[in-house]
Amino acid sequence: MAESEPKPKLIELVAPGAGQGWKAVLKNGKPAVVHEIPVPPAEAAAAIPRIQRLAEHQHPALSPVLAWGTDPNGIWVAVEPNEGTPLSTLLSRGPLTPPAAAALGAAVCGRPAWRYARRSGWTRRERPRHPTSLPASS
Repeated sequence: MAESEPKPKLIELVAPGAGQGWKAVLKNGKPAVVHEIPVPPAEAAAAIPRIQRLAEHQHPALSPVLAWGTDPNGIWVAVEPNEGTPLSTLLSRGPLTPPAAAALGAAVCGRPAWRYARRSGWTRRERPRHPTSLPASS
């Protein structure tokens, strides 16, 4: 299996579902969230060059890729943990005001981040899915 470093031990599930996220600690001691993306082995192997490009080219609107790899279940990508309020928690508080909804849409769907990801070789269909968090002040 290809990898930038051995897959860290998964500590606690923090985001169930497709692209589920796990709290983990990398071998250098840095905390991370490891997203597991289930794909067939051939697709995982084909994704390696795109993952390497995302790991090498950081963008302020994307969580930095700290480590990555493949295993028999698909791809795993370790990123910096995002501190903030989960979208489900925010929406459970009641309807958003129009300005709050606009700010949320801009944060979630920011075109600069997607353009950068596409230039790095990712398509919308291939992007890792992960929970959306907002800044803690929201």
